[in-house]
Amino acid sequence: MNKLAPISINRLGIRYVNKINIPKETANLSDYFTTQASLGGITNKPTELFLRAVIPHDKNICIVTEATNQTLVVGDEQGFILDIDVFNEEPFNASEKQKLTEQLEELRAVKNDVFQKSLTSKTKDMFK
Repeated sequence: MNKLAPISINRLGIRYVNKINIPKETANLSDYFTTQASLGGITNKPTELFLRAVIPHDKNICIVTEATNQTLVVGDEQGFILDIDVFNEEPFNASEKQKLTEQLEELRAVKNDVFQKSLTSKTKDMFK
């Protein structure tokens, strides 16, 4: 930042992209994810899915995307992408290093909260 010497920061964000594999044949999405597309009684085992939600979170914005397609099938597992993008567009002076650190910590906390709330306990148990 010293060479370019920006005057202000207009958008600050973090992004967290995960690939989560679940059993292809037995998987019901509601067993693994709290956010999902449902077609009321029609299968909840899509071969392709793209779900995007834009959620205000205090002064931040969070975009959660869940996606899968046939290219993410490996053996008997279906891969799902969970993409969490959290950002703030409140400008501040680039020389305010403490504010930058605080905002990054806040964004990270929001990202962690959204990640934890997006997964069921069954999914969390897979990572233990």
